[in-house]
Amino acid sequence: MPDDILIIVPLFNAEMHLHEFCSELQLHAQADILFIDDGSKDDTQIILKQLGYAYLSHHHNFGKGRALKTGMRYAVENNYKYVLTLDGDMQHPPKFIQHFLQKSAEDEIVIGYRSDYSVMPLHRRFSNIVTSLLISIRTGKHVMDSQCGFRLYPMNSCRCHDFIEDGFQFESEILIKSLIRGYGVSHVEIPTIYGTEKSSMRNIRDTLKFITMYFRSFFW
Repeated sequence: MPDDILIIVPLFNAEMHLHEFCSELQLHAQADILFIDDGSKDDTQIILKQLGYAYLSHHHNFGKGRALKTGMRYAVENNYKYVLTLDGDMQHPPKFIQHFLQKSAEDEIVIGYRSDYSVMPLHRRFSNIVTSLLISIRTGKHVMDSQCGFRLYPMNSCRCHDFIEDGFQFESEILIKSLIRGYGVSHVEIPTIYGTEKSSMRNIRDTLKFITMYFRSFFW
């Protein structure tokens, strides 16, 4: 595992899967780990304290993008070379972390790619296909799964101070800005996993926010 890597896990009301996730993480992640609790109302922070993990917390639920930016700011301040992000709801199995690290490069972002669409909800499947296509067209780079948050970033791609999105659109924003500035992209195939709990993505609202961000990107 490369030196100077920080694993960032954004959380919001994550108590349901947190023990299982942390057990898997211990087995497969020999690196520094930082959880970002984005205003959880359940026992997420209590569990993190019990398990002895480092975490930062927001007093309010600002959105996944804000949580990731908080973690990336910490990584910049502490001179990490890479940032690996994954969700704590078991949709991103920690056993695949090593596959991402094997592809690490200073000029390339590594993204998880879910190839089995059969278990993906129809609206998510459609949204993912469309956003991946639009980002590929915008950047000239082939992005296979723009909505997968299991990613490895070289730290220099996270040093920009002009990121404005706080919600799920942040992951599209950082991808577009990095790729049009010359970073490459590669992919690691991961399983398609969806739980029974309700997604925190709000389809219509988040789609409209993506469209707004996408058209704004032509003026960056």
